Amino acid sequence: MGGLRGRVLPRRRTGRASANGTSMLAPTLFAHGTQEQLDRVLPKMASGEEIWAQAWSEPEAGSDLASLRSTATRTEGGWLLNGQKIWSSRAPFGDKAFGLFRSDPTAERHRGLTYFMFDLRADGVTVRPIKQLNGDTGFGEIFLDDVFVPDRDVIGEVNDGWRAAMSTSSNERGMSLRSRHVSWPLLSGWFGCGNPAVATISATRLLTRGSRRKPTGCIHSAQ
Repeated sequence: MGGLRGRVLPRRRTGRASANGTSMLAPTLFAHGTQEQLDRVLPKMASGEEIWAQAWSEPEAGSDLASLRSTATRTEGGWLLNGQKIWSSRAPFGDKAFGLFRSDPTAERHRGLTYFMFDLRADGVTVRPIKQLNGDTGFGEIFLDDVFVPDRDVIGEVNDGWRAAMSTSSNERGMSLRSRHVSWPLLSGWFGCGNPAVATISATRLLTRGSRRKPTGCIHSAQ
């Protein structure tokens, strides 16, 4: 949700749930989280009381997420997070964030990663909005300087965060297509096909896999 509404509604806590939370983090918690995490996180997520930001990309790790450099170091009762995340959606007005950090620098690049939830208002966290050409500031940079995160906010197994991150990624794929203003015009194009069976299969692929490929035998292109 962009523009003025996207900047104002989350701040006013109107009860609109954050898609980062409900569509990305929640399914990951169901697959890899603990019952305590589900009981603690989901109610405020669903009510819109807590807005979630995603903290994936870094200046040196965009499309190649496994090359991330932000670190998680063991300390008494938890971890200290250090590093920088960039292009984090919802970060400028979010309450919490989730992302991967390198917890074992000696491990192979897809190993030694741990998945954390952390508070954007915690000591050591600095968020800087990224102003886009249209004036929106829905994305931001997150700087972490010895940010303490308790053990209870680790999702999945320590050093096996890549597995949980792939669950998040699979749910993120096609997330925008689940928005009606995107999906319905595309679906209208699919169901204009001359072959109903092909149209049905293609519509299912669109909503579940995020594919916009034109089906064989379609006589009307998607709008």
